[in-house]
Amino acid sequence: MSTVERQHELEQNALAEWIVQLLDVIRPYVATIIVGVVAIVAAVVAWVVISSTNAATQARSWEAYLGALATGETIAFNEVVQRYPGSEAALWSQLVLADMALTDGAVLAFEDRATSNERLESAADLYTAVLAEGPSGLLAERARFGLAKAQESLGQIDEAQAGYASVARDFPESPLAAVATEHAAALASESTKGWYDWFFAQDLTPAIPPSPPAAGATDDAAGEAADPAAALFEEGPLGAAEAEPASEPAAETAEAPAETAEASQEAEPAAEPAGT
Repeated sequence: MSTVERQHELEQNALAEWIVQLLDVIRPYVATIIVGVVAIVAAVVAWVVISSTNAATQARSWEAYLGALATGETIAFNEVVQRYPGSEAALWSQLVLADMALTDGAVLAFEDRATSNERLESAADLYTAVLAEGPSGLLAERARFGLAKAQESLGQIDEAQAGYASVARDFPESPLAAVATEHAAALASESTKGWYDWFFAQDLTPAIPPSPPAAGATDDAAGEAADPAAALFEEGPLGAAEAEPASEPAAETAEAPAETAEASQEAEPAAEPAGT
């Protein structure tokens, strides 16, 4: 046997001896190691399954959101929020609901202060709930800007000014940054604050509609002003009521020939003596 072969044999023996020693060391922990390996494999499988499920759920949530956008119905957006809580589609649905409430409140601000405030507070709560989830990008920008508008419409001028300033500061490249800067500067003006103080001091309540007239109080007037077209449906064609009495003389005329016949029959016996 050559020296090289002898050295190779010694190395193999040393490796085999080291493996045997290692097995002796880990033999008491074989069961634990097996359990650990099984747990790792199970965790990997679970992660793959959960990832697939989450992907499918996310896809369904976006489909529901797009369907809600197509209909524009509040109930559809609420359904997305309830069925897919915490999803990005649910957050966008909350944002849309907040925008709807903000629009309603702004429209009613000059007509019904109480109802307007209810809608504006609802909008502020929805924007705040979206921001509480820690969104980023366009969603965060829209929610912050919307919250500032709701606060401005509620007369919370300092909070609104800070909100606009944060939009301009944190999203300088956004198209909304310039608008937010203008709003923040306007709210810092004393004249703007004075106008809001005057506006919110006004008592804006909806007008009370006039009470309806009592039943039967204007029956005669209503009868005189009746629409001829309505009479066609209620009483039949115009002139039908006047045409019916004309049929009675016709019935009397129909009886006249019978009376004439009877008179002629009575006159015939008187004519026989004349023939004699």
